Parts: sequence; C-alpha cells; structure tokens
Amino acid sequence: MTTETFIDLRKRRDTGLLRQAVDKAKAGATAIRHHRYYRKALCSPSRVYKTPYDVLNDESMTTSEKQQILLSWRSEAFLLQVAESEGFEGGEPCLADDIEICLDLLRY
Repeated sequence: MTTETFIDLRKRRDTGLLRQAVDKAKAGATAIRHHRYYRKALCSPSRVYKTPYDVLNDESMTTSEKQQILLSWRSEAFLLQVAESEGFEGGEPCLADDIEICLDLLRY
C-alpha cells in the first residue's frame, strides 16, 4: 500500500466519522426542539394548535404525547367553562366537545 492510498483511506474514514457526528448532533437538536415544542403545547395547547384535531394530525408526536396534550387542553377548557359560568365571557371558544372526540379517537 502506498502512502497516498493510506492517506486517501484515512481521509475517507475521517469524513465518515465526521458525517456520523454531524448526524448525531442533528438528531439531538431535533429531539431538543421536539421536547421544547411538546412542553409548550402541554402547558398551553391552544397557543400551539388551532383545534384539537390539529393535535391528532401532528405526526411528530406519539399517541401518548397527543393524549397528554389533549388532557391538558381539556383542563383548560374546563376552567374556561367555570369562568363563563361565573360571568367572565369574551375569551377563547370552548372546544370541550372536540377535545373529547379527539381523546376518544386516540383510544381506538
């Protein structure tokens, strides 16, 4: 094996290792972005999604994550209903029925 061949093989190996490292870094960044997005949706679903059906159609989330977001949204909808019954009106529309339908769809 000549010196040039050895150097060429080493460059190819180093390039492959570099590509693997870059791919791992990209995957890690995607996981972090997904985690932040999920946490934001979990805290305030109506700020991330327009309707509960949008949660169902989000392919980046697992079924469990979708269920947790919808349960959080159901709690938010309940608080809106309580506020409306106490005379506070003019906020977001209550989507309780749509949320329940989506939760049922996830169960089956």
